[in-house]
Amino acid sequence: MEVKILEDRYNPLLCRREIRFLVEHRGRSTPVKFEVRKYLAAMLNTDLNLVYIIRFATKTSTNLSEGLCHVYDSKDYVERLVPGFIRRKNEPKQAGGG
Repeated sequence: MEVKILEDRYNPLLCRREIRFLVEHRGRSTPVKFEVRKYLAAMLNTDLNLVYIIRFATKTSTNLSEGLCHVYDSKDYVERLVPGFIRRKNEPKQAGGG
């Protein structure tokens, strides 16, 4: 899996970075969102709990996925600004759960 940053801008009103990225996954299926989130946090040298993937989709008939993530300045902003359904979508999948 290779991740490329397409656009990185800071939104001072919402105290977050808004990052468009591209994931190349040749010969593999679309990566799990949580794994991409961990990779981005390491790549951006920030805490995993401040990084949230908002949109992530594979382009039709390609090995490329494009996404948007927000990197917040603090956990306080995450609690106030990130909706619950986005937080749940960014959690790891539970093994054996339904």
